[in-house]
Parts: sequence; structure tokens; C-alpha cells
Amino acid sequence: MQQDAMGDYLNTISRIPLLTAAEEIELGHAIQEMMAIVDNDEIKEEDYTPAQRRTIRRGNKARERMVSANLRLVVACSKKWYGKRLNLEKLDLIQEGNAGLMRAAEKFDPTRGYKFSTYAFWWIRQGITRAIGYQNRMIRLPGAALPTLFKAKTFIVDYKAEHGTTPSIERIAEEVGATPESIKLYLTHYNDVGSLDRPSVLSDGDTDIINLIPDPNSMELAYIFDAEDSKIIHEMLDTLTDKQRHVIIERYGLQDGKPKTLVEIGKKTGISRERVRQTEQAALRRLHLLANQNSLGKTLA
Repeated sequence: MQQDAMGDYLNTISRIPLLTAAEEIELGHAIQEMMAIVDNDEIKEEDYTPAQRRTIRRGNKARERMVSANLRLVVACSKKWYGKRLNLEKLDLIQEGNAGLMRAAEKFDPTRGYKFSTYAFWWIRQGITRAIGYQNRMIRLPGAALPTLFKAKTFIVDYKAEHGTTPSIERIAEEVGATPESIKLYLTHYNDVGSLDRPSVLSDGDTDIINLIPDPNSMELAYIFDAEDSKIIHEMLDTLTDKQRHVIIERYGLQDGKPKTLVEIGKKTGISRERVRQTEQAALRRLHLLANQNSLGKTLA
């Protein structure tokens, strides 16, 4: 549904003709004439003269034309934030950018000599980043923190790819032009808070976070495996294929105590992540059947 709405919106704005440089100047002057009247606190709306009302109507039409002709600019600017793990949808980002575009149209001075798109870009970006700061997070960060945070995360990813290690807080602060204290605060609150009903990345999206939180009253937590149980487990593992046994041992860290992700196992064994998942599921079904047939399964039941 979201994609359909996005597609309809893009099709609609793509049919709006762009402005020439001369049209931008003409519309800009009409808008400035309107804003000079509207922003004058000494004149009340009911006291507007017929000429002033005509100027305001002309200015509103000019602003509408200026904004509609630059809606594609907002879409282009908003793409920077796509895929940034935001709670805001693409159309929400575009809407906030459009609000910044309207503000830019009202503030644009055509006598300065630069293009409207150059001037509007800053206002569009400010509208989007402010919306992200106020609507996307339960823990709010300063408006200036968001661009810095995005820049810091990008640098961390690039640095790890090049050097194989995570850069220090001081190195990150130096790169983005902020203080180490600020960077430490921003990174601490980067992930914000989340819902317990959200699928967990640890379970590859198959299980909600709340189902992974152990119950302190559960009898299973008090159960301790003895030597006989370990023997049964190894016998059960021996019934698996070599590939299934390897996946289970790596997945749950049965040898080194370090559980590995599906991606890590796939890279190590040379198979796809999905194939690792299928192998794990098949192995777990086999182990479950075996557990129910012996004392271990009865104890855990």
C-alpha cells in the first residue's frame, strides 16, 4: 500500500513542468511582495486594501507554482535517509521536506542571483532532520546531533572495512568535528528504544524479542546438565549428518562457547545464509524427536 501511494505520488509530480530561471525570478518577486504585506504586523488582515489582497492572491499562486515545480527536489533530497532504520516512512520524510520547501519559497530572495534549488536544499534538509529528531525517536537528541550521528556511523563502517577494527571515540570526534563527550552521548542513544513485540535480529526475524527474554521462574533455568545428559547430547549429535552437526555446533557455540550467526556460518562453510537456516531447522527437528525419546526429553518436558 505504501509503495502504491509512493508510486502514485511520483507519477503525479513527474508531470509538473519545471521552471526556467526567468520564471523563478518572477515568482520569487511575487512571493516577496506578498510576504512583505503578510509579515507586516502593523496592518491587520481586515484592513487590507483591494490592491494588497490582489498582491496576496498573486503571491499565493506564485508560491504554489514554485513549490509544486520543486517537489522532485524534495524526493531527491529525502533519498539520503532511505534505509537508515527510521520509524518514518518515505512519504513522511517527503512531507516534512515539502514543509521545508514551502518555507524556502517564502524566504527566497531572487535578487541574490542564485538558483532557488540551491537555496531550498538547506530548508528541505532541515525539515527532514528536524522531523527525524522529534518524531522518529522516543529519546530526543539535539537537532544538530542527527547529521553528526549519521556522519559518525558512516565513518565507523568505512573505518572498520579498511582497518578491521572500530575507531576510538576520539578518532570519530576528530573526523566529524565534534567533542568526544558528544559523540559518546550520541552513539549511546543511537538505537533509541524499541518494542518488545518487534522481531529480533538474533532470531533472523522469526521470533519476537519478548519471547527471547528468559523467565526467572522457569524450571528450565534451574536445570543443570550432568555427565549422563552430556553423553546423551553427544549421542544425539552423532545421529546428524556432518553438515547438520557442524551447523548446530557452530550456531550454539558448543565447542568454543561462541554462538555464530547464520551469515558467519555460511561464509565459513561456503553456503548461503538460507541454506544454513534450513540445515539448522532440519537438525533441530531431528534432535527434538530424539530428546522426546530419552530421559533428557522427559526431564525438560
